[in-house]
Amino acid sequence: AIVVRSILPISLTYDHRIVNGVPVGQFLETLIDLLEHPDKLELGL
Repeated sequence: AIVVRSILPISLTYDHRIVNGVPVGQFLETLIDLLEHPDKLELGL
């Protein structure tokens, strides 16, 4: 079945010689979590 939904493609480029893949994966997981739950983001306004 075809389903209409909102998506946001995310791409990240980094130099693997400098940054290991694990922190990058953790960053993307955190970013996705904050985008899905913006109430977790404290803006300090």
